[in-house]
Amino acid sequence: MDTVAGQQELGFERLYLRTFQPVPTPEQVAAEVDGLVKLLKLAPYAPVLNLGSGSGEHAVELARRGFTVTALDVSDELQADARRSAEALGIPVKWIRRELHRIPFRGTFDAVVTFDSGFGCSPAIEKDREILHAAYRALRPGGQLLLDVMNRERVVRDFVPRRWSESDGIRVLEEQEWDLLANELKARWIFLFPDRRELTRDSRIRVHPAHEIATMFRDAGFSPVTAYGDFSGQSYTLTSTRLILVGRRGGTTLEAPAGVSLSHHEPF
Repeated sequence: MDTVAGQQELGFERLYLRTFQPVPTPEQVAAEVDGLVKLLKLAPYAPVLNLGSGSGEHAVELARRGFTVTALDVSDELQADARRSAEALGIPVKWIRRELHRIPFRGTFDAVVTFDSGFGCSPAIEKDREILHAAYRALRPGGQLLLDVMNRERVVRDFVPRRWSESDGIRVLEEQEWDLLANELKARWIFLFPDRRELTRDSRIRVHPAHEIATMFRDAGFSPVTAYGDFSGQSYTLTSTRLILVGRRGGTTLEAPAGVSLSHHEPF
């Protein structure tokens, strides 16, 4: 980004991530990667696509464990930060800058994994469908997609329309409105800086319920689909911290098979 507007957007992106999606700790990343390796039963050196890789912590950890990792994200700047971190550690990762629904691979990966990424960030549900179809095409026959998103039912239960928070001396007012008919969460953030500057941003996202995502998995061709409530493999419930869906690509060609079911995994 070399324009003033672009730099402002980058500043907001990093400020938002720092305030509402802080960088996960190494212990958290390691635990989540432990979980996905077990859930997907990944073979050593398996090719993995980290979709919506963001600042790259999960991609780097997967590569550190010997997997062949490609990381795709829409942000040049976040990927640049991630690339520098990986190079400093001597860990090889292939970095690609693209929108999530424009995956430039066909039948390449044993797994596509996404951790709390851009799925649902467009108010148009078609974008999320395109992401799933693109992930399906990128997988080898028998490959699996792991999608980690917020648990809508818990978000509904804990919904607060207005709240204040503070990070590094910056006060943040977050105002939310849930359009239940459209299933859209509208938010406005007002950042108040110590030097009296203000920054305001608006967004609209879709927070999909589990059955809606399962239907999109089915339409993309995944079968079966399994729901988990966390990376330890616990069953998905109304109070789960996360919704983790795993779908398998069947068949021996790139055509999508018919039929899928949503199953709730029994606790280990």
